[in-house]
Amino acid sequence: MRAYALAELGDSLALDVFIRREDAFAALEDAVNDEGDLVGKLFVAPIELDERDVSAN
Repeated sequence: MRAYALAELGDSLALDVFIRREDAFAALEDAVNDEGDLVGKLFVAPIELDERDVSAN
C-alpha cells in the first residue's frame, strides 16, 4: 500500500500523511496559497507501507 507525506525540506518528520495522492497535493497547494513563504519548502513524498510491519497499537 502507498501513502503520501506532506513534508518540509530539512525536516525528518512529515507534516501530514494522506492515503490519496490527490489529497496530499491539494494540502500542499492550500499550504502554499495560505503562506507564500512556504513555496519551495514543502513537498509531497510517496511512502511504501509494508503490511508486515503493522503496529498492534
